[in-house]
Amino acid sequence: MNRIGIVLCGGVGSRLGQITKAIPKSLVPVYNKPLVDYQLELFDYLGIRDIIIITRPDTYDLFTNYLLKDSNWVERFDNIKILEQKTPGGIAQAYQIVYNHVPEGASTLLGLGDNIFYFTDENEKQKLKQWCDIRTNFITTISVKDPRPYGVVKFVENADVILDVVEKPKDPPSNEIIPGLYFFDYSVFEKAKNLQPSPRGELEITDVQKLYINEGKLAAFRFKSVFWYDCGTIQDLLDANNFMHIMED
Repeated sequence: MNRIGIVLCGGVGSRLGQITKAIPKSLVPVYNKPLVDYQLELFDYLGIRDIIIITRPDTYDLFTNYLLKDSNWVERFDNIKILEQKTPGGIAQAYQIVYNHVPEGASTLLGLGDNIFYFTDENEKQKLKQWCDIRTNFITTISVKDPRPYGVVKFVENADVILDVVEKPKDPPSNEIIPGLYFFDYSVFEKAKNLQPSPRGELEITDVQKLYINEGKLAAFRFKSVFWYDCGTIQDLLDANNFMHIMED
């Protein structure tokens, strides 16, 4: 399956205070490498060969210099493109930005440049790669103590069938949240093209998922043995650094 990787690196990272005033969030180091490297390593493992990075105009040069000149990523991927997100418009806006850069009929994997997935079960990691190779439309989920700040999945009782996804619910239907890996077919571009902004002015990725759910075409890969960090706060960043230090050493 021809699957194009998309990595969002346009976040301001305001909750990281002074750190992201000096360096883009996805280039902030976690232990011995920038945050974005962890996502790219996962994409590489999953067999993605073509990568599109989306970043802000003011950080475009920084990502270009790092990814195309100051690292070995150009040797590990067949093609790396860096595109600008002129104004922030939500995760689903990424599909509008990359539309003209994805071959017709290709599937996509969308990930967030500030996420870390660390697998403690090699079999689970291999199973995710198998899904990436043969399944077209699915999301990943992980169980957390407090799902309210995230997109939450509602399942059929005692089954893996998705009934709905809810963005930041006050009364979550489950503890299963979507940590930010989205595997979609080419029809995602038509779906994203017709989206309307939410009340907060963004094109919501949950609205894209709802369209697939309504078609009966969205599955869930439920992580069981993964440590996940989204590095959104100083505490998250500290925890991720300490964890990766322990695991890498």
